Amino acid sequence: MFDAEYPYFSDRGDRTYSNPVLFADYSDPDVIRVGAEYFMVASTFNFVPGLPVLRSTDLVNWTIIATPSRESPATGTMRSTRGAPFGLPRSAVGTACS
Repeated sequence: MFDAEYPYFSDRGDRTYSNPVLFADYSDPDVIRVGAEYFMVASTFNFVPGLPVLRSTDLVNWTIIATPSRESPATGTMRSTRGAPFGLPRSAVGTACS
Protein backbone atom coordinates (compact mmCIF):
# COMPACT_ATOMS: atom_id res chain seq x y z
CA MET A 1 0.00 0.00 0.00
CA PHE A 2 1.29 3.42 -0.95
CA ASP A 3 0.99 5.81 1.97
CA ALA A 4 1.13 9.47 0.97
CA GLU A 5 0.20 12.73 2.59
CA TYR A 6 -2.11 15.10 0.74
CA PRO A 7 -1.23 17.11 -1.25
CA TYR A 8 1.26 14.67 -2.76
CA PHE A 9 4.39 15.98 -4.50
CA SER A 10 6.77 13.59 -6.25
CA ASP A 11 9.39 16.33 -6.74
CA ARG A 12 11.74 16.11 -3.75
CA GLY A 13 13.19 19.56 -4.47
CA ASP A 14 16.75 18.27 -4.88
CA ARG A 15 16.54 17.35 -8.60
CA THR A 16 15.22 13.88 -7.70
CA TYR A 17 11.68 12.52 -7.59
CA SER A 18 9.75 9.65 -6.08
CA ASN A 19 7.23 7.34 -7.71
CA PRO A 20 4.44 7.55 -8.50
CA VAL A 21 5.02 10.82 -10.34
CA LEU A 22 1.25 11.38 -10.59
CA PHE A 23 -0.71 10.28 -7.54
CA ALA A 24 -3.87 9.67 -9.57
CA ASP A 25 -5.35 7.19 -12.01
CA TYR A 26 -4.88 8.73 -15.44
CA SER A 27 -5.84 5.88 -17.78
CA ASP A 28 -4.60 5.65 -21.37
CA PRO A 29 -2.26 8.65 -21.08
CA ASP A 30 -0.83 10.25 -24.20
CA VAL A 31 2.06 12.71 -23.90
CA ILE A 32 3.42 15.07 -26.55
CA ARG A 33 6.16 17.69 -26.45
CA VAL A 34 5.63 21.15 -27.87
CA GLY A 35 8.83 23.17 -27.60
CA ALA A 36 9.96 23.05 -23.98
CA GLU A 37 6.59 21.90 -22.61
CA TYR A 38 4.92 18.51 -22.35
CA PHE A 39 1.17 17.98 -22.58
CA MET A 40 -0.73 14.91 -21.44
CA VAL A 41 -4.33 13.89 -22.03
CA ALA A 42 -6.06 10.91 -20.44
CA SER A 43 -9.31 8.97 -20.72
CA THR A 44 -12.06 9.52 -18.18
CA PHE A 45 -14.68 7.24 -19.74
CA ASN A 46 -18.07 8.16 -18.25
CA PHE A 47 -16.82 10.61 -15.62
CA VAL A 48 -17.18 14.37 -16.02
CA PRO A 49 -15.54 16.82 -16.20
CA GLY A 50 -13.59 14.71 -18.64
CA LEU A 51 -10.49 14.42 -20.75
CA PRO A 52 -8.03 16.18 -18.43
CA VAL A 53 -5.22 18.04 -20.20
CA LEU A 54 -2.07 18.45 -18.10
CA ARG A 55 1.09 20.51 -18.72
CA SER A 56 4.66 19.97 -17.50
CA THR A 57 8.14 21.28 -18.25
CA ASP A 58 10.03 18.42 -16.61
CA LEU A 59 7.74 15.33 -16.79
CA VAL A 60 7.55 15.34 -12.97
CA ASN A 61 5.50 18.40 -12.02
CA TRP A 62 2.12 18.39 -13.79
CA THR A 63 -0.73 20.90 -13.71
CA ILE A 64 -4.26 20.33 -15.01
CA ILE A 65 -4.85 23.13 -17.51
CA ALA A 66 -8.18 22.08 -19.05
CA THR A 67 -11.06 19.62 -19.00
CA PRO A 68 -12.67 20.04 -22.43
CA SER A 69 -15.52 17.60 -21.81
CA ARG A 70 -17.67 19.59 -19.37
CA GLU A 71 -20.90 17.60 -19.59
CA SER A 72 -22.12 14.10 -20.30
CA PRO A 73 -23.53 13.44 -23.80
CA ALA A 74 -26.20 11.22 -22.21
CA THR A 75 -27.39 13.52 -19.43
CA GLY A 76 -26.27 16.98 -20.57
CA THR A 77 -25.06 17.64 -17.03
CA MET A 78 -21.85 17.66 -15.02
CA ARG A 79 -22.76 14.41 -13.29
CA SER A 80 -21.53 10.94 -14.09
CA THR A 81 -23.52 8.88 -16.54
CA ARG A 82 -23.44 5.73 -14.43
CA GLY A 83 -26.73 4.01 -15.08
CA ALA A 84 -27.47 6.00 -18.24
CA PRO A 85 -27.06 4.19 -21.59
CA PHE A 86 -23.84 6.09 -22.37
CA GLY A 87 -22.39 5.03 -19.01
CA LEU A 88 -22.78 1.30 -19.59
CA PRO A 89 -19.87 -0.67 -21.02
CA ARG A 90 -20.64 -1.65 -24.63
CA SER A 91 -18.58 -3.13 -27.43
CA ALA A 92 -18.88 -2.76 -31.19
CA VAL A 93 -21.45 0.03 -30.80
CA GLY A 94 -19.28 3.12 -31.28
CA THR A 95 -19.63 6.59 -29.86
CA ALA A 96 -21.63 9.44 -31.32
CA CYS A 97 -20.23 12.95 -31.00
CA SER A 98 -22.34 16.02 -31.57
